[in-house]
Amino acid sequence: PDMSGFDATIGIFNPLNASSLGIPTSLGFGGGYETGSGRPGIHGKVKYAAGGFYGSASFINQGVRIGTNDLSTTGFDVYAKYSVSGFGIAGYYYNGNGLGTTSLLYDAFDKTGTGLARTSSGYYAQASYTFGTTKVGVNYGVSTLDKTANDANTMLKQHQRVTLGLYQPLTGPLNLVVEFTNMQATNHAGAAISNNALNVGVFLGF
Repeated sequence: PDMSGFDATIGIFNPLNASSLGIPTSLGFGGGYETGSGRPGIHGKVKYAAGGFYGSASFINQGVRIGTNDLSTTGFDVYAKYSVSGFGIAGYYYNGNGLGTTSLLYDAFDKTGTGLARTSSGYYAQASYTFGTTKVGVNYGVSTLDKTANDANTMLKQHQRVTLGLYQPLTGPLNLVVEFTNMQATNHAGAAISNNALNVGVFLGF
């Protein structure tokens, strides 16, 4: 129940399978959606909302089996946003061990049969302003993935991106979106690749 803007939730779920591009199923990766772990996952979240403020914190923990090794993955995040007089600001941070990057449990462990867990973390900051029905905003985010003693320096270390956006309601729930994004990926050896993208489209909200 809502307790003066505060509420909490907790759940137990079937644990997810760790995965990584090119890792054979003999190491326990990519062989389906179940890990083989006998321990279920647990996920919890608390949140608070009052006036123009919203804040939340959540955690996740589950077992992962790699070969004959029973391992653990855990992570947490915190998020807050505040809106007043057309201005909006938001911030987010996460940290995990064996949590992976890009999606849950992706590249969470190295490619050895023992499967050492990789540490990951990331954040983003966002600001926006709405005048009339038009909204403009900027978002900057970074995700990092630490390597283990078994990983090569060519492994991904960091993704970062900055997005400038314009959002305009057209009719009813139909909205126009125009975004320009600069993205960069860096490995542990310091090599980097970058890309610019311009996206124009519409979405239907309901």
